[in-house]
Amino acid sequence: MTAATDLIHVVVFRGRKHWVAQCLEYDIATQAAELSDIPRKLELALETEMAMGRELGRQPFVSLPRAPERYWQMWERLSQMEQPLPQEEPISGSFLGGMFAVQRPSLAVV
Repeated sequence: MTAATDLIHVVVFRGRKHWVAQCLEYDIATQAAELSDIPRKLELALETEMAMGRELGRQPFVSLPRAPERYWQMWERLSQMEQPLPQEEPISGSFLGGMFAVQRPSLAVV
């Protein structure tokens, strides 16, 4: 079973021209022209942060602030939807109409 602290919560929304995925626990975001590309782009953004941390000899994510409050409020609104959109499976998480949680990558510096 996955503990809540092992998850990174993500909101997904349509911007003016692109889909945007914003992590909540860490201010990491990505965008894509197609919604189906968001999981791959998000995974790449998380892997990049981990690689940068290893290169600098520090724990990944520790220097990143949490996302701005408006994204946390977006998560709260989406979580209260009575009928969320159909579920999909991006990055081994559960997509829920504009929000999902992904397994936090291993934070160990190698």
